Amino acid sequence: MLISFKNLIRECVYNEKKNFHNHLAREKLRKIFALTHNKLQEWSIKTFRQIEEENKRNCRKLTIKEKWERIEDFAKIKNSQKIKRLILSSELWQLPITEEIRVIGISEENYYINIQSLPEKDRESNKDLFSVLYYDFEHSAHPRKKVKDLVCIMKEADCFH
Repeated sequence: MLISFKNLIRECVYNEKKNFHNHLAREKLRKIFALTHNKLQEWSIKTFRQIEEENKRNCRKLTIKEKWERIEDFAKIKNSQKIKRLILSSELWQLPITEEIRVIGISEENYYINIQSLPEKDRESNKDLFSVLYYDFEHSAHPRKKVKDLVCIMKEADCFH
């Protein structure tokens, strides 16, 4: 599966009322890059369906209610209208990096139209595209989850927590 970061939300997101954020527990700061990099590397040689099949418990499509909740959560960021259109016009998927860390994005199966131009060994794993929208480092979308000692990893100018 090809992975794109063109739609990645690079701003601080923090909805204190709902405890939704894209912050990270301080204790995970040292290992987050290796965890995410290793998982994305693993996914790069699989199809979206293979990833979904292997992660049945934690791989799922977000409901329309969850999509509207995310739109509300992202309302304060600079390009919130673009994000709103993107969320409403796409199917959002949650993929697990670990039990706690999730990546949310848009899956486009059979994205690569000219698949025949690729070497045969690369055709299957490169036909799908997953466009990362945001990371939920602490699975904060889960209502019972509350973590203390969080840090924002976005640029200081974009952090409003």
